[in-house]
Amino acid sequence: MKLLLEINNAIYDDIKLEFLYHSNKLEGSTFNLEELNVLLD
Repeated sequence: MKLLLEINNAIYDDIKLEFLYHSNKLEGSTFNLEELNVLLD
């Protein structure tokens, strides 16, 4: 299981970032995509 967690999953990361950005935008967040990406890293 740990081996699977170490695999780079760029598609999942992109979808996660887009989902978080748009769902937080609906709640009134003022983060842009770049700021949210820095926060997640």
